[in-house]
Formats: sequence, structure tokens, C-alpha cells
Amino acid sequence: MNTVRSGWASQVVIGFGLGMLCACAPKPVIKRVATYDFSHIKSLFVARFDGEGGAEVTKACVQDLAGRGLKLVDRPRQADAILTGVVTDYQTNQELMVFLEHANVITADNQTVAVSNPVVFPGGTPVVPIGHALGQSSDQIVSSIASVNIVARLIDGPTGHLIWTDEARYEGLDVPGAVQPVAQVLGRALESVIHAR
Repeated sequence: MNTVRSGWASQVVIGFGLGMLCACAPKPVIKRVATYDFSHIKSLFVARFDGEGGAEVTKACVQDLAGRGLKLVDRPRQADAILTGVVTDYQTNQELMVFLEHANVITADNQTVAVSNPVVFPGGTPVVPIGHALGQSSDQIVSSIASVNIVARLIDGPTGHLIWTDEARYEGLDVPGAVQPVAQVLGRALESVIHAR
């Protein structure tokens, strides 16, 4: 049996924990038509976003944009611009298991390796906590990660031309915790484009 000893495993667990608390900051990719005059946009219609989770994303965007004081209308014909998009990633609660002790991990080539604080996907890599194998209790944490990725488009109401696109991704502990920050990032970006001087 191979034995791996290092302090990096506890650093991975600490880093993983901090990362889960902070989540992953959305990093939008903004593209806009440079010649378009965004200052004439006074009213906005939010169309339903396509893809799995589209209804939840649409609702979060409407709530965020309304909270920013943008005038939202009920019909696309009433709007100076139409916000629409697609949810390209909607992963719900992918579980991870963190063992807070030494454990034996079976590698791809069927070797048993002793490691400290392994982080694994349940049902994936076989892990046997060493204390558990010896009849002792086993400390473990099960965590979940959800991720949402949105590609948004702003369309000029009168002409139907695409005038702005943005993409944002967020990972959180659950789907609502990932949807809301993405909607906020898109709302901030859209607000800054519409109110840019």
C-alpha cells in the first residue's frame, strides 16, 4: 500500500470551505453595439429566458431590475428594449463529501492510497475512512454546489436589432443562492449601459 503524507490536503479543505462561503464571483463578458444610443431606453420588457431554470432566472431578473428603478412593462410592444436570454447551465446541488481524517482511496489503477482529508463526489472514487475501518467513528461533511450560467441579450424594441449581450456564471450552495447573484450582475451591467454618459 502506498502512503501519501502531506499538509496540502488540509489546505485544500480550508480553501474549499472558504470558496464555498464566498462562492465564485460572476465574471460577465459584456459586448455592446458602440454606435447605439442607449440613453433613449426608458422602458424595458423582460422576456422569459430559455433553458432549464428559465422561469426562475426571469423572475430574479425582473425583481432585480425593478429594484434598480428601471421601468418594466408588461408587453414587448410597449418597450424601448427587450431583455431575453438563455440559461446555459443549471446544475442543482451537486454533492461533495469531505472526510476530516485519513482515508484509503482506490486509484484508477486499483491501488490503495492513504490520504488526508480527501474531497470526493459521492458514488465516485471509493473511499474508506481509516478510523471507520478500525471500528472508530468517521467525521465527514457533505456539501453541495449549484451553478447557474446565463447568456443575456438586449434587443432594440422598434427595430428588433441586437444591441447588447452579457454572460454571467455563479456557483453557490443551492440554486436560489446562485440565480440571484447572476441576476444582480446582469442588472448592474445593464443599468450601467443604459445610464452611461
